[in-house]
This record gives sequence, structure tokens and C-alpha cells, in this order.
Amino acid sequence: SLQESGKSRADLWSYAAIVAVEYGIESNNIACTDFSHPSLIQSHCVHEPNTEECFVRPSRPIQFQYGRADCTEYDEKFHYKATKEEHHPNPVGDGRATIEYFKDDFDFNGRETVAILGAHTF
Repeated sequence: SLQESGKSRADLWSYAAIVAVEYGIESNNIACTDFSHPSLIQSHCVHEPNTEECFVRPSRPIQFQYGRADCTEYDEKFHYKATKEEHHPNPVGDGRATIEYFKDDFDFNGRETVAILGAHTF
């Protein structure tokens, strides 16, 4: 099992995010040369098709690292449900409120906040 192999549910979510990014890169690069390729699920917005600028070429592979901890407080009946109350950002807050939320809750600076929001756009 995942747990028996030393991995957590949090590790699984992290790995799934890497797969999603790699899938997005692959789909984008296919669309750069063949917009109607059958493996593309839906239309893609590509800029400068058939040019080098269209392609996403990471400088290195994304490396998966495990060792994240799952929540320790969970529902007795549904072990996958955490019981700890979550704090959420103001849904109508502006950019400053967003930066403050990530600083207060995660100790992120502005650059880290932009990175995490960009990663969650997938």
C-alpha cells in the first residue's frame, strides 16, 4: 500500500500535481505542431504555433520527493477527512489581502505566493 511504502496521501497529491504539469507541457507541445491531434482532449490556446516560442522546454525534469506528513487529526469513521478547522482567505480580498493571507498562514513572501497560485492554476 501507499502507507506501507512510506508515502502519505500528501505525497500522492504532490505526485499527482507533477503528473498534471507534465501532461500540460506535453499537451501544449503537441498542440504547437498539430492542433487537431487526437490525444488533445480539448482545444488549446497556443501562441506562435510552429515556432520555438510555442514550446515549453523545462530546464530540468521535475523531481518527486516524498516524506510529507498527513494530518494527524482525522474523522474516526472517515480517516481521509481531517477534523482540524481550516482558515481560508477572503474570497473578495484584493492582492494585498492575498499576500497577507499567505504570509500569515504559510510564511510565504510575494514570490512564493505567485508561484503557488501559478502551480494551482493547473
